[in-house]
Amino acid sequence: MTKKQLDIEIGCEVICIEIAERNQRLFDVIRKSLKGYLATSKKTGRLVKVVPYFHNHLFYWPPSELAKFRDFFRSVQQRFPPADRLEETVDLSLNILQHYDPDNALIRHLCDHLEKHRNLIYLMVGFDVYLYDVSSNTAFFFLKGQARPSHMLMGVMNGIMLVLSHRLIHGNGLLLHGSAIQKNDQTVLFLGLSGAGKSTITRLCDPDICFADDGVVVKHEKNRFYTYRSPFSQTKEKNKNPDITIGKIKKIFLLEKSDRCNVLPIAKNELMRITLMHLIHFYKYLNQETARLGFYEVKKLLETLPSYRLQFAKSGKIWHNLVQI
Repeated sequence: MTKKQLDIEIGCEVICIEIAERNQRLFDVIRKSLKGYLATSKKTGRLVKVVPYFHNHLFYWPPSELAKFRDFFRSVQQRFPPADRLEETVDLSLNILQHYDPDNALIRHLCDHLEKHRNLIYLMVGFDVYLYDVSSNTAFFFLKGQARPSHMLMGVMNGIMLVLSHRLIHGNGLLLHGSAIQKNDQTVLFLGLSGAGKSTITRLCDPDICFADDGVVVKHEKNRFYTYRSPFSQTKEKNKNPDITIGKIKKIFLLEKSDRCNVLPIAKNELMRITLMHLIHFYKYLNQETARLGFYEVKKLLETLPSYRLQFAKSGKIWHNLVQI
């Protein structure tokens, strides 16, 4: 079957997305959505195979192969177990894999690697399963094929964030749940989980550049921290200068909604704990080496940049207050 590939570059990391020709609509949706991130360089990238699955029939798998994957899924889920849904989640993951012939080359690769190295990263979001083989820099996104292309695009983006987050942590970088904006040559980073007001604060500040308002790419280069433009945004980018794709971060703010605007000090140890919580997908593949790298990269970030707690209301001159400190 003819394959089509898109090379996407985000924060100097290249991800090569490979899609079967029969999924032309999905290919077109991804290309349109990520057209501003098509790689122009010849860097070696991480190969991602997007594999839709369809509820037509299941293949017979040797029980021993299913047992290996069951043990693997359970071991990962038990790091941060989903309460009483652990077995349900494991069974659903196995069901998705059983839509593929166990003798298929793609599946054989996963089975063999699991048996020899157990060096796979696993994530499940809804009815989508993601497996990232770190050793071969190859990822497999098993997405529900009956979904609309726009929904499948969300599945692809979730997988890209998984691969990118791991690559950044192992390359002097971080993928943070936050927003980053630039105004009057000042670039600031806002941290906040869902509902904290990342998109709201971005809109209220009326920035010249919004690098992202949901998933911020941060890179550590020569004792300075930079943010890159990324496609992980809740709102459509309306940049006044779209040619700017990188900004030097000057300050960090932890967002809290309030009835007034206040900029308050924050203890570094508290912000350290909160920032680790904001590392996207960090706990999905936690191992000793990744944990160590992630911890020290966050430590460098907080030691380098001044940090504050920002209480804000949906009115007032917020940006004026931020640049005064």
